[in-house]
Amino acid sequence: MQLTSDVREKIGFETIRTETEQYLYTPTGRQWIRTLQPLSLDSALDERRRQMGELLWLSSTGQSLPFSRLEDVQEALQRASIQGAMLSAIQCYQIRDHVVVARKIRSKLLSNREQLATFMPILRGLHELKEVEASINGVINERAEVKNDASKELRVIRSDLQKTKQKIRSVVDRMLKRLRSKGMAPEEGATLREGRLVIPIYSEHKRQVDGLLQDISGSGKTSYVEPKEVVDLNNEIRLLEIQETREVERILKELTSKIGQYGHELETNEATLGFLDGLQAMLALSRRWDGVIPALSPDEILRLKKATNPTLLLAKESSQQELTVVPLHLELDPSERALVITGPNAGGKSVAMKTVGLLCVMHQSGYALPLDPDSTLPKLQQLYVDIGDEQSIENDLSTFSSRLKWMKETLESPMKGSLVLIDEAGTGTDPEEG
Repeated sequence: MQLTSDVREKIGFETIRTETEQYLYTPTGRQWIRTLQPLSLDSALDERRRQMGELLWLSSTGQSLPFSRLEDVQEALQRASIQGAMLSAIQCYQIRDHVVVARKIRSKLLSNREQLATFMPILRGLHELKEVEASINGVINERAEVKNDASKELRVIRSDLQKTKQKIRSVVDRMLKRLRSKGMAPEEGATLREGRLVIPIYSEHKRQVDGLLQDISGSGKTSYVEPKEVVDLNNEIRLLEIQETREVERILKELTSKIGQYGHELETNEATLGFLDGLQAMLALSRRWDGVIPALSPDEILRLKKATNPTLLLAKESSQQELTVVPLHLELDPSERALVITGPNAGGKSVAMKTVGLLCVMHQSGYALPLDPDSTLPKLQQLYVDIGDEQSIENDLSTFSSRLKWMKETLESPMKGSLVLIDEAGTGTDPEEG
């Protein structure tokens, strides 16, 4: 069943989807929720109901799917599939995070395989990529940087680089101490200019220090000079930094190639994680109202007991005022297929209709609902909604004519398994003319 954005908005399902997003951990989960539609196929709906029931059981034991916040790696995975491409250390580490979460969730599902039987076929799309995880861990540290021991060459280069930096720092510190004692340099320490270590000197004394002028402060009072004694050391540092960059790039290209070899498995994991993330987010929202899964009627019976509107419950939580949400009791079956709700203005008639439509849609999407467990819902094939003013500006129709046109089109549509909600059908015309 495909709902239009207008229908989703009118019954409150758009609000539910938006509220669900706050519980998501993955970008693919967000995409899945934003395209979530109620299921119509018997097999798909039965499977979704079992999945949510099993997740409710998992939650009742104090467990959950071990998700953690994940970044979007779709672009990185596409890039890794290109020969000779290079991912950054951060991108590799983010992919590693996805691999770790997939492994942990796979382990959680397998450790509860009897109670989570519906999820076992899903494991075919959730790969435990030990080789990828080990390769990334061997190269990237917890700060998302290439490790010193990622290769023998890099370890030697960085060791030489550290020693040279310590040596130049020692030379510069001695010079600064001597210059300060003569009143030629401020208390400011040595700094970098264009990647080279320089010392600050009062501008009036800059010609008394043999070296290269690299910069002058904004006020002009301080000059930054690269002493002759450290020029060669600065050159050595620059050379080592170039060697370091080249070796890091070589290592990252090699790691990217390994990641690219598992591109299909990683992309499959992404899709599966998005689906599971969507389900756990739906569960998290459902728990806010202690949701239950009602019985599914094979005979088009709609029986709501102590049913409340989820959007009203959410509004009550966020409201500063004391709000009362009145439960709804309603029943329709093949012998009584129509129900007319009457009452005064602001008596809850529109809310009652929206509640029925929203609960049916949420049920077929997989949410647990705020109602009595003895409630029964049918499987809808289509939902038709006429709530509010639908004046057609494009066709220059009056509100009433527009609604008549909608009713005609609805009645000409396949009605089996459909729920039609019409609010105040006679409005929008001249009361004296009928």
